Formats: sequence, structure tokens, C-alpha cells
Amino acid sequence: MKFPLLTLLSILSLTGIGNCNNNVLTDTIKKRKVYCKKVMNKKDFALNYIHFVSEDIGYAVGQQCLVLKTKNAGKNWDYLLTSKINNWLYSAWCHNKDSLLLVGESGTILSTSNGGRNWKGIVSYTSDTIFSVSFSGKNTGYASGDRGLILKSTDGGNSWRKIKSSTSKNLYAVCCVSEKIVYACGKNGTLVKSNDGGISWYDSSPKNLTSFFSISFLDSLQGFIAGEGGSVFMTTDGGKNWQQFITNTHIKIYSIFFINSRQGYFAGERGSLFYTEDGGLNWTPIKTGTKADLYSLFFFNYDKGYAAGAEGTILKIFGE
Repeated sequence: MKFPLLTLLSILSLTGIGNCNNNVLTDTIKKRKVYCKKVMNKKDFALNYIHFVSEDIGYAVGQQCLVLKTKNAGKNWDYLLTSKINNWLYSAWCHNKDSLLLVGESGTILSTSNGGRNWKGIVSYTSDTIFSVSFSGKNTGYASGDRGLILKSTDGGNSWRKIKSSTSKNLYAVCCVSEKIVYACGKNGTLVKSNDGGISWYDSSPKNLTSFFSISFLDSLQGFIAGEGGSVFMTTDGGKNWQQFITNTHIKIYSIFFINSRQGYFAGERGSLFYTEDGGLNWTPIKTGTKADLYSLFFFNYDKGYAAGAEGTILKIFGE
């Protein structure tokens, strides 16, 4: 993602791959300035994923089971002890302000129901890395990972089972559009889709060998994928056909997030952040004040969001 103007500030940060945003907010397009403020920076850590459950409460997760929490819209971040293991965390899902599910290295799945005061480990039946997790509603969720791994839960993440995905390629991001419709994307242009809750999967890729790291779907028909070489693709027919956009960059895009059909952002290597106001036809870069890779984006609306990445970086993005 990127925007025109910015200011800086520092505190600390971490790393993450992939995102899926359903039920996004609609905002009115308007000419305005957008700013980035660095609210965290600690070079010893990488942050892979960031998510807010309200305007004040948010979480960021990353290396060595690091979990950060803010209760004041990113002004301060508290460290939450998750476990004695040092596995990296790559993604999270927030059911509400107190209920959080984390996934990561070596099949790690952790959950809390009291805002991070206590954590429990959940059996994943895999030792593969889990890169991404996505839910539709309170109960049905999917997770994706190494070597075509797909896990499914029907009880809100309390238990998981493996399902076949029709690929052996690493799947870096999963997006649960509904209980039945699921996408997962990954290495060497892999994009698979299920219309029946994971019973069967088929190839839905744009026939491109670029590795994809992130998915953002607005509804069952319109969605976006992004990855290596500055590649961004859009579908408006549920993955049957894909249109590639010219982004004028060749970076690895680690996260793409659309607020509505016209307004969206992507972020990636070397602090890169871009935004669009015309559905992806044109992309404008924003100065972020950092060279750290940005792995994850989250937005409430077009003028209020966050980015997280390497070197403990957390950016607050806002417009006027």
C-alpha cells in the first residue's frame, strides 16, 4: 500500500503473509491527503500479521510466538506471552475483542478467549507451517500452509482436520468467502478454489507462474490476488477470468486489501505502499519512511488503517 504524505514516530514491531477481508466497509471516494505514522519499531523482531477488532483494540503477531496488543489505537503496545515455544506466527483470526486464534510454524495453532491472558494449544495434526487462516461466521474456518496443506474447522477453531486441496504447492493465503466458497493461493501461480466447503478443489489461477502471497475478496464474485513482480489480478466472476493490472512496480507484494470495489491498497518489499481509487487501474505510491518489508495490512475504511512488517514496524495510515 502507499499514500502521498507522511509523518514518523517509533516504538516497536514484527512479520506476516496473506490476508482476506470479507464484509468490508464502503466509503465515499474523495480527494484527500494520506499520511503514514510509524507507531512501532524494534529491529530485533518481525511482524507478520496485524488485525484490529475495534478502533482501539488491535493485535500484531510475528516471530518466536510474539503477540502484541494495543488498547489505545496503536499508541502503546503490550507484549502477550503465548507459550514457551519459539515458533513463528504468520496469521491470526479475531472472532471478537477477547477471542483470538493464531497459526504458524510447525503446525502451531494457539487460541485465547480472554484477550491474551491465557492461551491453549490446539492439535493441528500436521508439522507443516500454517501461513494463513480465515473464517466465515463464528464456526467455519480454513487454514492453509506448506505442501498444499488445507485444514478445516466447523467449531470456531477448537478442532481441525486435514482436507485434500488438489495441489502440493505451498499455499500462502486462504480466503473464506462463505462457508462453502474458499480460495487459497501460493507458490508458482497456484490458486485453487472450492465451491463445496473443501470437498473438491479446482484450478482457478490466472495461468501465471508468479507466486501469490495475498487474497482480498469483497463478495463471492469480485476479488484480488497479489504477489511477486508487482503482480495484481482482479476477478469479477468468481475466479473464472482474471484481469492483470499495471502497477509500475516489480516488488514482492505481501498484502493486498480492498475496502470496496474502487478503493484499495497493497504493501510489500522495502517499505512499499500503494493505493488505488479506481478499482486497480492506477496505483499511487506513498512514502512510508521505512525500508522494512511490509507484510500485512488492515483497514477500517479508506482513511484509517495499519501496516506491519519487518524490524518491528507498525505504520498507522490515515487520510484527511
